[in-house]
Amino acid sequence: FYTYNKNNKLNSVLFFMRYLILNFFFNYKKTIAFFTLLRGETKYAQFKKSVILLPILFHKPDIIHIQWIKTYELFKPFQNILSSKIIVSLRGVQLSV
Repeated sequence: FYTYNKNNKLNSVLFFMRYLILNFFFNYKKTIAFFTLLRGETKYAQFKKSVILLPILFHKPDIIHIQWIKTYELFKPFQNILSSKIIVSLRGVQLSV
């Protein structure tokens, strides 16, 4: 699993370009819908979300496991595009919050 890394920006840009091209060839309609949902956000936020979500959009996993409930906010707007079920782990203080 790879996500955005501030220390290695070149690798992040190449990773983004790889999955952008793959998604445009194999998931054109979903990719257009994905970028339509990203409108109105800053370029930096669009890039970070793309680096995280484009590989998921391409590989089409059956289940996405989220460790922290706060991370669910990233996936929530894209539930209609992602064909995966989302599972969230709640432990300790997260249960009472």
